[in-house]
Amino acid sequence: MTREWSPTLPAGGIALAGLSIVGDGKDLEMRVDRPGRTRLVIPLSDAGVSTGEGVTLDVRRIDDRSLSLVYSAPTGLLLTDLHVRWDEDEWTMSLHDVLATLFGTVRPDSSPSPRLDACVRAEVSLSAGLTDRRTEEQGQA
Repeated sequence: MTREWSPTLPAGGIALAGLSIVGDGKDLEMRVDRPGRTRLVIPLSDAGVSTGEGVTLDVRRIDDRSLSLVYSAPTGLLLTDLHVRWDEDEWTMSLHDVLATLFGTVRPDSSPSPRLDACVRAEVSLSAGLTDRRTEEQGQA
């Protein structure tokens, strides 16, 4: 049986300092950075990312087999939707706790990065910050 975790996000999304997917077919992870928070590292079985206008993807070669996919936006990146799915066999109580760190209380930057022990499927929606949309609308008026 497949389980799913999805946070309730504010209507405008949550500001991210960065989101990247790094690795290869056997060792893949998503790194989620929020301003003032500890990096959240999520081991992936696979991922889906949808983006709005203004979000760019930079693909970088790490070594002979690994890539880094880095999402960014000139006016800031917003997380607008997130769904995490995993097999019930891989469920651990720490999974929910580690995922909740992204949306919970602020942790000092010196805290170790939280890590999951199971690979999950992450479906993420990203958009550019609101400033970008307002600037475009004003330029067209």
